[in-house]
Amino acid sequence: MFRFQPVHRVHAALVAAMSARADEVVLGVGSADTYDARNPFSYEERVEMLAALGHDNLVVVPIPDLHDGPRWGALVRERLGPLERLVAANGYVRRLLGETYRLSHPLELIPPSPVSGSRVRAALARGDDWQALVPASVAALIEARGLDRRVRREFGAVLNAQGLAAPGAAASTEENDHVRVG
Repeated sequence: MFRFQPVHRVHAALVAAMSARADEVVLGVGSADTYDARNPFSYEERVEMLAALGHDNLVVVPIPDLHDGPRWGALVRERLGPLERLVAANGYVRRLLGETYRLSHPLELIPPSPVSGSRVRAALARGDDWQALVPASVAALIEARGLDRRVRREFGAVLNAQGLAAPGAAASTEENDHVRVG
């Protein structure tokens, strides 16, 4: 369970590790219905980014925000169905789904990294070198569709005003929960 806002190098490594271990990888894409500074890419754009990774065994499932943990957990179980394991770093997600699924932490599959979605979004907002933080195929897609310019235009001021786009800004709770993989 990840938001993939956007798909970055750590996501790519994690998806590759899961793809190598399973015939089918079901990816729950969180915040599928949310569009704001923290979620500047649509569900469809994130599906395209995941497809750009080139794995043919991915099944992508939208998971909307419900702002009600128990209802959200039930929705996830309904949409994802039975799984051999659920890979998630977010503590709240793990608590909600731990009784249903055998849990794995991403760090069981890949080494830790300083790359995070927050870091990529901040670099996009500043117009910095965000391309180095995402797979080349995802960078090409983002640039070809003008998504980098859209994020800067629509959310750059918000991210800067919140201090989230400042170089060296402190890690958010989101990053800490995801151990810099989400």
